[in-house]
Amino acid sequence: MVWLAQKGLRLVQKEAGLAQKDAGLAQKVLRLAQKVLRLAQKDVVVAQKGVGLAQKEAGLAQKGIGLAQKDVGLAQKNVELAQKDVELAEKVFWLA
Repeated sequence: MVWLAQKGLRLVQKEAGLAQKDAGLAQKVLRLAQKVLRLAQKDVVVAQKGVGLAQKEAGLAQKGIGLAQKDVGLAQKNVELAQKDVELAEKVFWLA
């Protein structure tokens, strides 16, 4: 009987040791999960900054398109004015 009780005690002690190891491993896993979470949060912040920059770039591109359209309009007006200048020069030539 004493032998059985001692064997049972040893088994319980082994189980307790294994439980402690499991708890230690669980703590390590928890710390790693927390590190992963912190890194993911940093990634989100970086991604949000990237989105903000992309939006700013899109806004600048739209402004650039607007300016280019204005330039095209001004160039067309310059062509029209040049054509009128040519017409006037022809009239002056024929009048002279």
